[in-house]
Amino acid sequence: MDNTMLHDVRIEKLSAEFTVWDNTTPHGKYKVKVYITPNGKYVAYTNIQVRDEDGTPYCGVGHGEDDLSAMKDAVSSFNAMRSDAKVQNIEYSFIDPIEF
Repeated sequence: MDNTMLHDVRIEKLSAEFTVWDNTTPHGKYKVKVYITPNGKYVAYTNIQVRDEDGTPYCGVGHGEDDLSAMKDAVSSFNAMRSDAKVQNIEYSFIDPIEF
């Protein structure tokens, strides 16, 4: 896919959006959006974030050859952050729906 430019604005293509039902999260679910990169790869982001000890939020990020593998990688990334031994008393935040 070509990266479409219009008046110096980058336009990305949303490939898929998934709802992940997970009762261990504050609302029992979260979203994963998958975009197609200019080189034809897929990158996924979770709308739920884990805050580190400094309060900086990090979302799960995944990459793949298709939208499903990118989504699975993002969920794995998010779960790895949660199980990180340095993260205790996990504080979650969500990306503003207008920005996600």
